Amino acid sequence: MIKAIVEKGLGVGAKELVPTLNLSPLKEVCWPHGVYACRVEIADNWYNGVLHWGPKGNGEPGRNYLEVNVFDFAQDVYGMEVKLEFRGFIREVRKFENLLDLKAQIQQDIAAANQLL
Repeated sequence: MIKAIVEKGLGVGAKELVPTLNLSPLKEVCWPHGVYACRVEIADNWYNGVLHWGPKGNGEPGRNYLEVNVFDFAQDVYGMEVKLEFRGFIREVRKFENLLDLKAQIQQDIAAANQLL
């Protein structure tokens, strides 16, 4: 299980793709980079989700990102501590040619996560 603090992101996911919680882990993440099915505890409630751990194509070189799309969740939780349980590996991190291709892959990742949870 990983504990993390929800941080404000750039808003690209919410505007162009799917909304995500941008997370700052409270200790080092030891899992391999990838996309995973997960469970997220927010304010004593558990939700299903899909998370990305690793570099982003448009991110800072050498920086890893932890972000999660929480299914059926739309609350402002900036600054809150959440808990994550990794439930199943979906795929490796990879670059996409454009946002349309990334958006299509995210929908496939969500479908795969729902089957694992």
